[in-house]
Amino acid sequence: MDKEKIGKFIAILRKEKKLTQEDLANLLYVDRGTVSKWERGVYIPTPETLVKISEVLEVSLNELIYGERKTESNETEVNNVPVEIIKDNKKRLKKITTISILIIVLLVFSFLLYYFVTTYKSIKVYRINSNEEEYTMDEGIIITSREKVYMKIGNVKDKDDKNIKAIRLFYKNKKGEKELYYYVYDQLEDSSTILTYDFGKEEIFPYSDIPYIIKSLTIEVTFEDNERDEIKLNISQDFINNKIITDYSLNNSKKENTINNHENIPSYFIENFEYIPEEEKYVRDREENEYEIEEVYCLEKSIYTVTEKNEETINYFEYHLENGSLTYSKMIKNINKENFTIILKNNECIYGSCENRVIDYFRDNYIKNISNQ
Repeated sequence: MDKEKIGKFIAILRKEKKLTQEDLANLLYVDRGTVSKWERGVYIPTPETLVKISEVLEVSLNELIYGERKTESNETEVNNVPVEIIKDNKKRLKKITTISILIIVLLVFSFLLYYFVTTYKSIKVYRINSNEEEYTMDEGIIITSREKVYMKIGNVKDKDDKNIKAIRLFYKNKKGEKELYYYVYDQLEDSSTILTYDFGKEEIFPYSDIPYIIKSLTIEVTFEDNERDEIKLNISQDFINNKIITDYSLNNSKKENTINNHENIPSYFIENFEYIPEEEKYVRDREENEYEIEEVYCLEKSIYTVTEKNEETINYFEYHLENGSLTYSKMIKNINKENFTIILKNNECIYGSCENRVIDYFRDNYIKNISNQ
């Protein structure tokens, strides 16, 4: 419908009836300004008002909507006005529907994008072990998210069975300053305690400091004779929520086949290692280049470990076949010299200084044996 054409036609018909805008407004029960806006083509009267106007001005509704009186030349167009109105309404409805769908899709996409950005790689699980050969730690674990940190130190034991009276857990902030995180007086009672830290309620450190804290955690132990020692912790990443879709049925099926049927085990382990059923492990011991080398493949966890030893040095590699992560540590005369964790698939260094020479050595001497199967 052409609102300007309709408006001009209403003005013509009104003048033919010798009515003012005020007169027509009174007959239609509207104000004069409304009639003025119709005639100036500002907007079209409502369908109910159009019917009233056609009755007052004695013109057919089709002619009023078309904006002209019916003649021989325009008879077809005037008669088809209802059809054109229907088509126009369908176009308008289609446009509104399309815009509505686009808005809904945009809102859904925005929500999913926000959810993805705020949750992807937001949950990480770390295992805690001691870097010092004189100490062992039981089931230490750290879980971090954007809202909270959960930490369980586990029981710390001295290999000489010296009684540990107290434990202090320290970390370093971004400035390199040493801060006390937690204090345990009786670890026999408190070793199973889960420490929690809520970023929204406390102000000890911000979420952005987590990578620095994870790398710098140390434990200070106090023995019964008040002698003290500091333990540098080995923090290795065990899990990160970096999968958009997880196929649990596939993972369960794969694990079942690996354990029961050994179908997915690299032939390098089957052909060159000794299988120990009760431990579900493949083991191989040998000597090479002045090193005693022990290789172990654990079926249940799909972890391949290599330990190289001589009189002074211990090189330890732990390779996770599932996620492609490699953890390396080097001890010289029982002193830790190197320690790092890297995801080999994308060369993402997770912890420590990831040395290319060590990574290339492990690839050339060990991974090649299982990757070429």
